[in-house]
Amino acid sequence: MGGDFALVSLTEGGISIPASGAMRLNPVRPGVIQFDTFVAVAGGSYRYIGYFQGSGTTWIATTTQSNDSRALTGSLAFQITFDGSTLTTRNPYGQLSVWRKQ
Repeated sequence: MGGDFALVSLTEGGISIPASGAMRLNPVRPGVIQFDTFVAVAGGSYRYIGYFQGSGTTWIATTTQSNDSRALTGSLAFQITFDGSTLTTRNPYGQLSVWRKQ
């Protein structure tokens, strides 16, 4: 699941949010992937650095660095699917993002 990805779409609560972004995933060891994500939306731009831990479609994200203070409040569960070219992430807050491998 490693590599560089471009944001295709971002949805919050079923509503499409105009956004652009990039993400780099770097496998550290089995079950641990470092992420470095940048997302630009109308309200600003945000960077998130941290780790996904898990397997299959169940992952826990822990953000270690960000300019978004909401992201630094702890770990968050994600459902992640990857078909080799498209990566989709979904969290319990209704955020869904679709990324295309570059």
